[in-house]
Amino acid sequence: MIRSYLHLIIILSILTFVNTAHSSIITDFSAIPNFGDPPLNVQFSLSAYDDTDTTINTFLYEIDFEADGTFDYSSVGSLIGISESYTYTMVGVYDPIGRATAIVDGAEISGMSTVQINTSPIPEPATMFLFGIGLLGLSGVSRRKK
Repeated sequence: MIRSYLHLIIILSILTFVNTAHSSIITDFSAIPNFGDPPLNVQFSLSAYDDTDTTINTFLYEIDFEADGTFDYSSVGSLIGISESYTYTMVGVYDPIGRATAIVDGAEISGMSTVQINTSPIPEPATMFLFGIGLLGLSGVSRRKK
């Protein structure tokens, strides 16, 4: 009786090992450029692969541009991945999420990555010029007092 239980446990362990052979998806998520003055048009690239030796040829790729929990873009693609652009119109720091999902042996496995996008205003040349003129004026006033 104990021997049959041991056989059952070994068989279940082997089945568990087979089902978890595809433990995770590795994603490569990038954004160019990742900083600048809004409106900032960013080109995203997302690709994925399985971390085991078994090849998965098709993935569901999704991107959440605003990191608000809603995937704004989705497409089925191969290992080559996808490329999509998005324009950020507001000043802020964003952490968009790229996710790749595959179905293996009836189980859904996925991997996620993030990048950071910084859309802060860059001082324009006229502002820097006015600031420099102001500094020169202050230094002139201080020399006159001496």
